[in-house]
Amino acid sequence: MKKWRQAFFEMAAIILCVPHLFVYLYFFHLAFIRGAGWNLMITLSSFALTVSRISAPFLFLLFLGIRHMNRKRPYVGATFLICFASGAAGVLAWNLLIFPVFAYGRSIVPILLCSAGAVFHLLHHGRARSEGD
Repeated sequence: MKKWRQAFFEMAAIILCVPHLFVYLYFFHLAFIRGAGWNLMITLSSFALTVSRISAPFLFLLFLGIRHMNRKRPYVGATFLICFASGAAGVLAWNLLIFPVFAYGRSIVPILLCSAGAVFHLLHHGRARSEGD
């Protein structure tokens, strides 16, 4: 696959999947409430789609910055810190500019998991890049 096509699909997956993952992890405790079934999933999916549409420019710039920073070799610690700080800044911006939905303390775990996923993705692609894939 061409590099630009791979980068486009990777960017689209990050812009669509990271906000969905964050919203599902943040509201995970609601899955254990009796009677919360498809209606909860539909509501969370529509909210996650709204979050991904609004945060798409922010995630696009973050994607380009991390991709540029890790061109030669993967910087795991810096990538994790940038992802965590930008996730916390995204939650802060959402609460201040859009609507105060997310609690800062409860959003730490989803931000940590999304940042760890970004680092694991970087390590996988960094290893594949060094092996010649």
